[in-house]
This record gives sequence, structure tokens and C-alpha cells, in this order.
Amino acid sequence: MPSTSFEEFHGQSSPELPERQIPEIDEPLFEILVKRWERHYLGFRRSRQDRALFRSLNMAVQASELPGGIDVTIYDLGRILALWVSACETLAHTPHSGSGLRQVCALFDGVSLVERSVG
Repeated sequence: MPSTSFEEFHGQSSPELPERQIPEIDEPLFEILVKRWERHYLGFRRSRQDRALFRSLNMAVQASELPGGIDVTIYDLGRILALWVSACETLAHTPHSGSGLRQVCALFDGVSLVERSVG
């Protein structure tokens, strides 16, 4: 029986989801997130935008966990949808105007894709 080492292990957070990597998007995004994380959690300069980013990512992670099994209800799907809405509102929130549909749409309008075929 062949032996396996720790280096050969490639765990997945959700084995039921296929793994797809898009290096031209994933790698720059990862680098930016690491810089923001280091600035917020290791540095002395904490910003409202960084806190909102990580709160929003936390909700997005929860929203991306698909319910499984035969006991999935419409309420489970509604909760997931509400988490996605909350993640977007948290990211778009500003101290002066709050957050709602207008702010979230403005946030999406400002997004430009690196690769048009991805969108």
C-alpha cells in the first residue's frame, strides 16, 4: 500500500462542490486580501472599510455553504439569500447614507471584470 504524506493532502471545505481555479483572478485577489488582513489585524491602521470587508466575507462564506439532504426547505434557501443580501449591504454601507438597494447597485456598477468571459 503506498504511503501518503501531509504535502499530498488537498482538503476541500465543501467536497460536494467542484474545485475550479482561475489564477488570473484568484491570485491577485488573494494577494490583496492578505494585504488588507495584515493591515487590519497586524497593523496599527484599522479602517472601517477593512472591517466591513471581513464582516462581508464572513457572511458570504456562510451563504456559500449549500444545504444538503432531503430536509432542505424553502426557509433554508431564504436564509442563504438573506446572508448574501446582508454580505452585499455590509460591504456597501457608508456612515452617511447607510446601506440599501441604491448603495448595493452602485457598488456593483463599480465592478469591472478582469476577464469578460467569467461574468
